Amino acid sequence: MFYATAVVPALGQSTLIFQHSGATDPLTEGFDKALAPGNGYPVINDMGANAWVTPGISNLNVFYSYVLTPQQQAESAGAGWTLSADLRITTTNSYPVFSLLLDGYGAGYGLDFGSDPNGEQFVDYLGGSAALGGRVTLAGSNYNNYQIRYDPSADTLSLWINGEEYASNFSTNRAAYLVEVGWGSGYYGAQNAQANWNLVSLEITPEPSAMALFGLGALIVAARRLHGRH
Repeated sequence: MFYATAVVPALGQSTLIFQHSGATDPLTEGFDKALAPGNGYPVINDMGANAWVTPGISNLNVFYSYVLTPQQQAESAGAGWTLSADLRITTTNSYPVFSLLLDGYGAGYGLDFGSDPNGEQFVDYLGGSAALGGRVTLAGSNYNNYQIRYDPSADTLSLWINGEEYASNFSTNRAAYLVEVGWGSGYYGAQNAQANWNLVSLEITPEPSAMALFGLGALIVAARRLHGRH
């Protein structure tokens, strides 16, 4: 029974594919610069957090990407996943300037971030149109945690902010596997826009196979029978 109990967590254990943390240079964490001429830089103790800055286009914007290895792509097939980011926009603008994007084979998902003229943070999700998603505005200019969660059994996405679900049951066209993730500045013509990124990560959670669950059940039955004989 102890062995069976130990097996259960392993069936749903998540795999961390990548993670940007705090003020660490993303180029040392396995990310590459893509499609942008500028450079980011660290900021320490920004509202109590360390972060990596991506400036807007007027200050030479910068965009980072991570391409999954063939093994990671294969692992993502048929699996659930969570794409997360902790960030705040330190400047004001009336349109989204910064993006967190995920491309899969035959599918793409993303969030666009900005800060309105009152300094309140907002995020546009799944394209930001009435058909595909919308906008969530949050009071203040604090760091917020954003997550896109994918449920493979229902083939749907949900948006979570600071641990609360804001949107759910968005159908997808089910990516066969994940390919690439990007984050940083977009090409939207903002003046001196700036985003501070405390965290960017991708976790994959494989679905327990039916055979694994069947085997676990058989193990429990066998253990009970052995215990009864004793």
